[in-house]
Amino acid sequence: MENQLVEWKESWRDEYIKWICGFANAQGGLLIIGKNNVGEVVGVNDANLLSQEIPNKVRDMLGIMVDVNIKEETGKNYIEIVVDPYPYPINYKGQYHYRSGSTKQELKGNALNKFVLQKTGRHWDGLPQPGLQATELEPAAFDLFRKKATRSRRIDEETLSVSNESLLHHLHLTDGEQLKRATALLFHADPEKYITGAYVKIGYFETDADLIYQDEIHGNLFQQADKTLDLLFTKYLKAKITYEGITRVETFPYPEKSLREAVINAIVHKEYSSGIPIQIKVYENKLIIWNDGQLPLDWTLNDLLTSHPSKPNNPDVANAFFRAGMIESWGRGIERIIQLCVADGLAEPVFNIAFGGLQIEFIARQDFLSINMEKNVEKTLEKTEEKTVGKTVGKTVGKNMAFTLLEIIKADPKANTPLMMNDTGLSRRGVEYQLNILKEEGILTRVGSRKQGSWKINEPYDSHEILSKKLEEMSVKMSVKNKNMSVKTSVKNSKTSVKIIKLLMTNPEITIPEMAESLVLSTRSVERNLKDLQKTNKIERIGPDKGGYWKVKTKLEYADVDDLIAALVEEPQLLYDALKKVLDSKKK
Repeated sequence: MENQLVEWKESWRDEYIKWICGFANAQGGLLIIGKNNVGEVVGVNDANLLSQEIPNKVRDMLGIMVDVNIKEETGKNYIEIVVDPYPYPINYKGQYHYRSGSTKQELKGNALNKFVLQKTGRHWDGLPQPGLQATELEPAAFDLFRKKATRSRRIDEETLSVSNESLLHHLHLTDGEQLKRATALLFHADPEKYITGAYVKIGYFETDADLIYQDEIHGNLFQQADKTLDLLFTKYLKAKITYEGITRVETFPYPEKSLREAVINAIVHKEYSSGIPIQIKVYENKLIIWNDGQLPLDWTLNDLLTSHPSKPNNPDVANAFFRAGMIESWGRGIERIIQLCVADGLAEPVFNIAFGGLQIEFIARQDFLSINMEKNVEKTLEKTEEKTVGKTVGKTVGKNMAFTLLEIIKADPKANTPLMMNDTGLSRRGVEYQLNILKEEGILTRVGSRKQGSWKINEPYDSHEILSKKLEEMSVKMSVKNKNMSVKTSVKNSKTSVKIIKLLMTNPEITIPEMAESLVLSTRSVERNLKDLQKTNKIERIGPDKGGYWKVKTKLEYADVDDLIAALVEEPQLLYDALKKVLDSKKK
């Protein structure tokens, strides 16, 4: 069977020297001439001649020697070409081929650079960085490393007490008199001065096309790891808050340890030669981390997802992170990410080789998915033209929402609207509406300007007991107001339904855009009303979307009280027609 070390060909062609090149650059292997793609011997007629020509051609084209053996099976000859692995890069007419799995690939770009470096026992982060001076390095970065390393106990105290320059030697971050690229990444205040794209981007997306807000995290890699995780858990991810007795418990949509492992893995193993930053996309129901980090040349995605040895893309960076206690050194990162998610009741993260890099997608906890679905429904209702009740109910100052807003303000009197939106899940208008009510009720005061000012909780409402009673009174008052509003809106919606029914009775083949134009409504509003009418069995769609028609069920029993009220007020003729039709049917 064909595999990493075996390839079958029915007959010889000189272009198969590329396959020999691929074996030599990988782990070596056998190229067998005279077998078909299922391994059956078909034979080679000129085996003796080929056994003499092939070694010479390989020597002339690749500069290496191979063993060529003539074998026999079922009375037929075939040729076995034995290729040894070579410790230095082998090229075929300037092309570098590599055997990976059961396929051959030509190495180009970053993959070729990495291959050539590894064949010479080097890695990208271990090369000297021209122009980098020790005086440019940031003392605070060394302090941060020492603090982390002291806590991890992976470097003895004596080593940590030496000068910064000596510490670089202990971490193998020097190359003779020069500093390595890894040094710039780990200890320079601005690594991007030397290494383009050495930063992290985070964005919050409502849909793939709708970016709501974003951040960039710069600085040395230790700072990037800390700041990225801090931003994710304080700004981008909403925690579900519960209480165990009087203790507040925050539960995030993803296990904190799992997310930490994924972020740090991306920073440590990134392909920094690409010039492309790490990208983290946060949605309501998922989180995606992508980095331009490629698998080792002879690895597949399956190798990554199973137990494997540690093979870091940036060994010097990885060593510093290990000494700082931020990663392990056993190749267990991916395994830990999966285990932590499963143990916490989440689906396994999805790993992909995507867009030239490695991507991991986390799926939010099931209880967060249901919460987000409810929020999406509320957002849809807020955007609908006729759903005034949805807007009003969404804006009601309930005790929990008020306490949440006031808790945010207590923690940070200068908290702005985007922060409140993020922590409450409300829209901008929703937050502003809530704040206005709290101001009108005398609970809150804005001190200073809109941009530079702050919030103040007025006396006596800084007392929890008094505030609770006040919010209870407000809640009752708003509940009565919403109830009255819901009656008015119900009648309004019924008027729209009656108008649609009248249009359908007049023209059963009328289209949704035509209805929207006639009623001066949006097409989405018409579609929603049609669905409501279908659900209540008042109308029925006969046939396909194109070519079908609407059937109106005009029996009086299908009309509810709101329809009757609306008909009396807005369409008395329609009510008369419906009643007449029922009376006529009873006479018959």
